[in-house]
Amino acid sequence: IVHQPHVLGNTLSVSYYTAGVRLFDLSDPAWPVEFGYYDTYPGLNGDFHGAWECAPYYPSGNFVVSDIETGLWVFRADPKNYGIVRGRVLDGPNGSPVAGAIVTAQPAGLTVRSGLDGRYAFAVPVVGSATITATMFAFDPLSKSVGVTLGSDQKVDIALKRSNAGSLQGTVRATGGQPLVNAEVEILGTPLRTISNALGGYAIASVPVGTYAVRGVRPGFGARTVAAAVAKATQAALDFQLNAAVFYDDLETDMGWAVGSPSDD
Repeated sequence: IVHQPHVLGNTLSVSYYTAGVRLFDLSDPAWPVEFGYYDTYPGLNGDFHGAWECAPYYPSGNFVVSDIETGLWVFRADPKNYGIVRGRVLDGPNGSPVAGAIVTAQPAGLTVRSGLDGRYAFAVPVVGSATITATMFAFDPLSKSVGVTLGSDQKVDIALKRSNAGSLQGTVRATGGQPLVNAEVEILGTPLRTISNALGGYAIASVPVGTYAVRGVRPGFGARTVAAAVAKATQAALDFQLNAAVFYDDLETDMGWAVGSPSDD
């Protein structure tokens, strides 16, 4: 949870609660780039714990952070020792932004995800050169090599090519033949999933070529996982037959069950 921003020169200092204190380069104020952090809180991320405030305005160049649980921390940031590499991940050379792509900078070992506008940014330690790689489901990965010098600021867009793909379609039925509406069909290990219609039919478009485990499931029925192979520009057919559970209660009618936990308020 980011809060309490303070600006000193081209540096933005922010308290991030359980993610500690974070420092951003504001040489382009519309595109801050994180160049340093320290996690003052040893526990799990989330909730209002950890770094509460950062105070950067001391003449010494030191800054202090107050952590709700771990106390007062005194820091000094290293002199600027990086170059900036920033850009966008795109769907093709002139395509729309790709959000959620994993972008890495090696050999520094830095990783970010592209934003809703496709943007990413790194403060890369000066090591001569860096390899920027973007990966995203349904796209072929792409790497670019860039030279990094002290204080450099480069824009490197990465245009990804969509992977060869086909599609998957079929019907979900109960054992015995009755079509099942609102069954979920999910290609495991991918973000692809859909819900069956009133006739039990489903379809998933743009499935990258490959062999997958596909699961069909509906409340009141046992789940079933089936293998499916998807070829380029073809439609693979995959039907499901789900066995009804021995007993199922949707809790729509009071049958006398005690539902919940006494400690749950």
